Amino acid sequence: MATAQSTETEIETANFNDGWSWIPNWPDIFNGQYDQWLQYVESAKKGQKILIATCIGGNSALTPIESLLCVALTLRGAEVHVLLCDKALPACTNALAIEFEDQKTFIEGGPTKCDWCFASGVRAYKDLNLPVHLLSQYSTDIDKREAKEIAEQIPFADIQLYKENDVAIGEHAVAGALRYFARGDFNGEPYAEAIIRKYLESGILSSRSINKLYEKEGYKATLVNHGIYVPQGLVIEAAKKYKSPVALWYPSYRNKCVSIFPVVDNFETAMLTANNDFWEAMPWNAEMEQDIADYLASRVKGTYDWIKSQAIDGPTELGEIATQIGIDYSKPTIGLLTNVAWDAQVFYPSNALPSMFDWLMKTIKYFESRPDMQLLIRVHPGELTGYVISRQLAVDEIKRMFSSLPPNVFIIPPDSPINTYPAMMPCKAILVYATTAGLEFACMGFPVIVSGEASIRNKGFSYDASSETEYISLLDKLPSLPGRLSSEKISLARKFAYHTFFRKMIPLSMLEPQDSTYVPYTIKRVGLDGLMPGQDFGLDIICDGVLNNTDFIYPYEDYQKLGVAAKSGAIDSSSLYQHVPAVKV
Repeated sequence: MATAQSTETEIETANFNDGWSWIPNWPDIFNGQYDQWLQYVESAKKGQKILIATCIGGNSALTPIESLLCVALTLRGAEVHVLLCDKALPACTNALAIEFEDQKTFIEGGPTKCDWCFASGVRAYKDLNLPVHLLSQYSTDIDKREAKEIAEQIPFADIQLYKENDVAIGEHAVAGALRYFARGDFNGEPYAEAIIRKYLESGILSSRSINKLYEKEGYKATLVNHGIYVPQGLVIEAAKKYKSPVALWYPSYRNKCVSIFPVVDNFETAMLTANNDFWEAMPWNAEMEQDIADYLASRVKGTYDWIKSQAIDGPTELGEIATQIGIDYSKPTIGLLTNVAWDAQVFYPSNALPSMFDWLMKTIKYFESRPDMQLLIRVHPGELTGYVISRQLAVDEIKRMFSSLPPNVFIIPPDSPINTYPAMMPCKAILVYATTAGLEFACMGFPVIVSGEASIRNKGFSYDASSETEYISLLDKLPSLPGRLSSEKISLARKFAYHTFFRKMIPLSMLEPQDSTYVPYTIKRVGLDGLMPGQDFGLDIICDGVLNNTDFIYPYEDYQKLGVAAKSGAIDSSSLYQHVPAVKV
């Protein structure tokens, strides 16, 4: 077992120009209580052993929060271990394609940010004095040779199906390569095969190393980001094998919030399957309905969000929008909202149609035969505004398939300043493949037709197509379908939205958002006391979920009521968390 300090000499002598302003300065955050922290680390060595699988340390959106959770879990008695890649992998989630020359460099030498990435991870954890495991410690020369040989010799058609000890390494490798290319497929990529093979080699190495780590340490719980790709997806596979309950997390839309899901089966079910009992059975009242209505209205400008992709300064007046698009809103119009094509492409079931692009092309073709209606396509702004910039743009795919668009089909490109919400308001129905925006429009009463694996599928308020025939049958019913959703279905949609945006997005008060893509937030100097149990309700819920394998649900409705009572002086705001009942089903 290594510690973060073991690589300190290498880091201090390295010449990095990227900066580390996003990495938490834990002695400073502890605010004079560092010696007390070391005592907690020592006493926690008798506690429940937990792995926080940061893996790729050079991620300013993920690593700081994972180091925060290391601290919080240690203070609650857990023996927390960390996993980092120490420049051991030939491919990972930090590698991204830009130009062909960069791809050739990647094929020949692997990722170019390894020194910085590893140093970033070490710096994030070095002052915590926790056990840090390095992937190379669990990889032998035989592993390296065999991984390379398998990746080079396996028939290309068999890569996605490749398994080792019943672990679907090939699927994670292909998903990782899709993310590298930022595409939904590999069409037109001359280096695709070589890079897929590189991810397979990395996946084999990762899987073997991680399995050896679990075999040695026997973790009682695991926390991991992403949940797919290489190497994070292989962490989930190993945890399942060794019966270590997994919590999958990522930063969520709402300001200072994270979302965490227990992985019961796999990535797809964790992300998309919501236990309906958790939200259908929750008490519902006018205040809760107003809360979610207000929040959804704020999404137009992202007022309460720290993850935004929507243009907020563009035209909002319908006449000006219509002029810019060239559309006549007096005619029956159907809205279509795309999603980012590459994200988790391999793992989401296709349902009605094989892919988002196939759905998009067949929909345009259908509307070519329906001149009685207009189709308004809003390409997801996240194609160009996300951390991973898409290299397969929906507009380019449409141009490739159609030399000229049908006269009743209109497109709002991803870089348009036109805001999605006002542009879609005159529509009779909304078509989605997998985007979360389908939920928002259902809450406003729009009939929403789902063709992919969107989170709203099978929730009782959307029209879910499970085959191409079923999808076309639903389109045939447009523009009536039979019209706006009933009040019962709108209420059902709003309950699910409340659960999604308020109860599954858990706030952490010590996060301080920054107006920077590179440094999305910092951690406040709250002292060791500010991170102890009872000081932050969101942190308590996350830790309880990890330690006790419970569902990560933040009872926003109860907390809001108590907040009002605290402001009135009816209860002591310093002990607010003590008055919130646990969520029960």
